Amino acid sequence: METHQQLLKILEALNRVSRGLRRSQDSPDSDLSAIKALDELRTASGLILSGDPLLVSLSQHLSSWLIRSHEVSRLAAEIESELDALIDRENVSNLTKKLAGMRCNAEASVVSSEEDQLFDQMSVLQERLSRGFDINLQDLLLKSGIFTELEWVLCNPLFSERVREKAAISMKELVLFNKDVFVGSVLIGGSVKALISMGSFCVPCKSSHR
Repeated sequence: METHQQLLKILEALNRVSRGLRRSQDSPDSDLSAIKALDELRTASGLILSGDPLLVSLSQHLSSWLIRSHEVSRLAAEIESELDALIDRENVSNLTKKLAGMRCNAEASVVSSEEDQLFDQMSVLQERLSRGFDINLQDLLLKSGIFTELEWVLCNPLFSERVREKAAISMKELVLFNKDVFVGSVLIGGSVKALISMGSFCVPCKSSHR
């Protein structure tokens, strides 16, 4: 009698989880939670299910479903990683190309629309860096020489203060991304001097508005 009650509870629990999986097709997080619950139930109920000839088919379907679910999750993770790498490559490439084009016209005044585009691209980089360390992204950043390009913007008086400050913030995010790699570039470059210079210009401006 006790075994039958356990079996009934297991079947009811499996039924709830199975329904949850069908309802959570549009929600990956819910789907993973349901798969985990299903796996725990399968482990806990393995002896009872496999010991009853009438439930052997259910046990086999359950195991097959879990294998496929884990495979789908693994494949989805690989696809997500590859897509992130491609997006990172395009974003870093677009930013470096934009800055390289501006360097070619370094003597000319910077057009407002170009500054806006550069500001947006640096914002994208800043947001990506804030998500934490990634070895592939680090390799991409080092090969692109992005830190030097951002420092050029920071030290260039032809850019507006808004854009130069955004470059400084992006450089800060690079340092936070990996201090061991990027902090040395700050010390040997001209960014500290440029920040001090910007600060000296900002003080009178702020005081004039009081």
